[in-house]
Amino acid sequence: MTLAIIYVGLAVLLGWALRGQYGHQLGATISGILFGLALVLVSGRPDWLQRAPLIALASGLGFAVGGSASYGRLIGYTRAKKWTNILYGFACLFVVGALWGAIGGGAVGLALEPDPPSLLVIVLLLAGMGMAAVAVYDVLINRCGIRMTPPRSDAWAYEFGAALVLVSYLSVSGYEIALKAGTFGLFGYGLGFGLGNFLQVLGHVSGIAFSWWKVMEKSMGFIGGADLAYGLLTADIDELPVVGHIYNGAGLLLVAAIPVLVLVRRLTTERLTRRIEPLPFRETEQTVRVRLRNARLGVAVCLVGTVAVALLHYVPLIPSRLVVLSLMCLLALICIVMSNLQSGFPRNPFESYVVEVSLWVELVILGGLGWKYGSAEPVGEGLFVPSSSEFATASVIALLAVSSISFVAMRQDLSGAHLRWGAEAEDA
Repeated sequence: MTLAIIYVGLAVLLGWALRGQYGHQLGATISGILFGLALVLVSGRPDWLQRAPLIALASGLGFAVGGSASYGRLIGYTRAKKWTNILYGFACLFVVGALWGAIGGGAVGLALEPDPPSLLVIVLLLAGMGMAAVAVYDVLINRCGIRMTPPRSDAWAYEFGAALVLVSYLSVSGYEIALKAGTFGLFGYGLGFGLGNFLQVLGHVSGIAFSWWKVMEKSMGFIGGADLAYGLLTADIDELPVVGHIYNGAGLLLVAAIPVLVLVRRLTTERLTRRIEPLPFRETEQTVRVRLRNARLGVAVCLVGTVAVALLHYVPLIPSRLVVLSLMCLLALICIVMSNLQSGFPRNPFESYVVEVSLWVELVILGGLGWKYGSAEPVGEGLFVPSSSEFATASVIALLAVSSISFVAMRQDLSGAHLRWGAEAEDA
């Protein structure tokens, strides 16, 4: 059980690191897909394996919602040597992570419900979430002026409205699995955001030159992913019915589409040129051209591999567990390759070099450990499951602790510090 939780956490750690490379909803989708596939792989349940692409679809789209939220300035608040400012920054980071995890977890949980809502109900639910998002944003931001990160975006209010409708629907409809997943996602990612940033603050206080931002991102992913996996793997979920090829096909389509979207939206000639020009390449134009060609070739190979794996499974010539492991590794592989190409690896600065190499190390570990689950038994139930009140108490204690320790550890403001209130605050 412990290794299974760590494995899923590692998959999301890698996914969150890739999320940071590509940003926003697109990057968050990668992390969500890797979570869904890793969860299915370690479960040891044939019924979960059968609907693996559907679970990946729900996880990918569910976690994509949180990609709209801005939290860079919140991190700046935790870097100013003023305790109330630091506490505010950590508390708001918890809120952003909690909303991200609640929606993502709830979406995954719905895909694991033995009797899920119909497609029409899901469409209506999404419409309701969208309308609530707009309404809540208008009330909180436009009318009440409750700004979290002025002058940055307050997209968290959209997510708050969507989360309210989702949680309300799950509660009223009796979807206990999805509600539990949303709860674990809420507290797991909320604490993940806070504790991950705490490590970054301590890293900068230490004065050691390192990519502490990436340490923060990976910690966010590991803590949130491991916690959500714990919640789902300890849940008492009845055997799931077989889903149709259309739903699984939609999931496969999303997995295949992500590398294409990354290529089109993130590896443009203009973006690559801006990244390559400051680095010690002799011919910037030629380097960009070659890297774009390699990226396109890599995406094409990934697409062929994805289709081949799916076809071999449906023939069937390849077992479900290898399908899941192959899809997970193929997606991670091409995203790492494109990350290397867009970053200027191997001629980028030391800290960035370490980040790019670490992605490969994590992929090797993920692929190697994945073979362990070739004949895995179901992970099991009956372990300790904290209640919402216990989660909430632990969260409050953790926020107060990390805020106080950060304040004591700082001798002065860290670089990039911001004040939420006072003469130096930037108000919209």
